[in-house]
Amino acid sequence: MSMHTYKRIYGIENELAVMIQDLNGSWREVGPGQINQQYYQDATSVYPYSHPARLWHSNGACSYVDTGEHPEHATPECYLVRDAVLYAKAGELLMNGIFSRPFTDGSRIVLFKNNLGWDEHGLLKTFGCHENYLAHGLNVETQETKREFIPFLITRQIMDGAGWWESDGTFLFSQRSISMETEVGRATTTNRPLITARDTTNDTGTGRLHLILGDANILDTACFLKLGTTSLVISLLESKCAPPIEYFHPVTTMKLIAKQPDITIPYDTLLMDGKELSVLDVQVIYYEAAKRHFFASTHESEEIRAELYVVLIMWEQALNALYNRDRQWMVGRLDWATKQYFAQSIIKEKKISSPSEIQRVRKTIDILYHNITDRTLQKRMNNMWPDRRLITDRQIEKARYFSPQGTRAHMRGLFVASILNIENQIKTDINWTYCTDEDLPDHIKKCNLLDPFAESSDTFTDFLLKSLSLPRNKIIAPQHYDQC
Repeated sequence: MSMHTYKRIYGIENELAVMIQDLNGSWREVGPGQINQQYYQDATSVYPYSHPARLWHSNGACSYVDTGEHPEHATPECYLVRDAVLYAKAGELLMNGIFSRPFTDGSRIVLFKNNLGWDEHGLLKTFGCHENYLAHGLNVETQETKREFIPFLITRQIMDGAGWWESDGTFLFSQRSISMETEVGRATTTNRPLITARDTTNDTGTGRLHLILGDANILDTACFLKLGTTSLVISLLESKCAPPIEYFHPVTTMKLIAKQPDITIPYDTLLMDGKELSVLDVQVIYYEAAKRHFFASTHESEEIRAELYVVLIMWEQALNALYNRDRQWMVGRLDWATKQYFAQSIIKEKKISSPSEIQRVRKTIDILYHNITDRTLQKRMNNMWPDRRLITDRQIEKARYFSPQGTRAHMRGLFVASILNIENQIKTDINWTYCTDEDLPDHIKKCNLLDPFAESSDTFTDFLLKSLSLPRNKIIAPQHYDQC
């Protein structure tokens, strides 16, 4: 059988939890519509006229207020896994910039990149982290795709989970796992599916695979593993080479896995050749299948092949560390293990034994870990384990302003940059698949960006040059990042 590994588009959408901190340090919930008061255009962003609630950035990304109550950031399209990780981190900086202005009473918004929280009534609130992959010829609603994909998805949380303590002290690998409700569906805010069945195919046989079951990651490696291993498994599905694992009651099993610290315990709902499998067994089987497929496949570019080879190496390292309970490798790379490490270190150092005090420490660590406004703990992690980072602060700062190469996000970012600092209000529209400038003549006012891998085109060049010829001020760019 001829096997091939396709190039992909990757993207992440992060919904953010929001709290208001008063001058005296106390916290309160955000009311419906209140965060819109803080939604300000920054120096590298543009509001299109037809979608005034959407803020498009010069790096090709988009931010908005979702469902009227919480902010969300979508990365630009990236064709490398590492770029998707990079632009997700740059999104943290962009969102902080947007919500940085205090309220008139001096209180301020604080953003949290997590998946679970409590409201003022003590009820659990959820926030999603959505993954997007360009897939080739997959129909996620078929029994075949579900059978081949779901065992991997419900077990990958041991690598990419963000960790969570329940009120009784039980520690979960994943925050998002306990929110999932069904196998496949089209909704995202109710009856949440393991696989989202929408936007999956188009006329070319490619389409967007949308997943909402994963956690929001703070650490580079956890995010890299989540996207990279999933991409390798999608390649298995595309080539009909996925391992024949049987599963039953996947949503229930996913929740049980989240609460079971021993990943070597077999489940009677995960089977292969009649043998019960553990979570680690399932991940090892998928890893071995992905490795065989990788070396037997052709690849669309050497750059993609090199990156996916790195994914394979890191996947093997993660599985070995999990099997050997090697906390030294996991801490600083896997979010759930790192969060646990900080809580356990404080409890041990201060000799805390009271259950209520232990729970208070855990809750504090959970808040600090996901706080992306006050990045004290994140900075501490970066200083403690600089060798475990995949990207640098300087690269993240540059990605805040400049779009990734190799996708249409580059054209969108250039268009956003071209219409900044205008002399007079003009009508521009921006979307994932087009840009328009209403001040241009009808026959050239719209430029389609239908090819996700096209970072330039003659049509766009003509469109941009004509748009730039309109009366506007000189574009002000952060020149000191040009040589990054």
